[in-house]
Amino acid sequence: MLALGADAIYLGTAILFATAHGQTNQALPFEPPTQVVWYSGKYRDQFDSNTGAEAAENFLHASVEEMKMALRAMGKCSLKELTKKDLVSYDEHISKWVKVPYSFQPYKR
Repeated sequence: MLALGADAIYLGTAILFATAHGQTNQALPFEPPTQVVWYSGKYRDQFDSNTGAEAAENFLHASVEEMKMALRAMGKCSLKELTKKDLVSYDEHISKWVKVPYSFQPYKR
């Protein structure tokens, strides 16, 4: 998304999953895992916000490290060097929509 020109990206759902990860099993097997993280959930009092914050922090650090590794693999030193020319798509419709090369090649015998 950054390579396509975005200044920022939405992380809400990923952060929610990371924050809740490891704590949602407190509601299982009889209630849905969301009962731990919802404000009005049945097990909301069992949610530990410090553990959730630590999990979110770990997720963000891991995301940064993955971006650094991907950049290094492309021979880049910074996100600022990333451009649309560095992208490909495995989906033909998306490749046409965002105007990046389609990378799928059918197997030929």
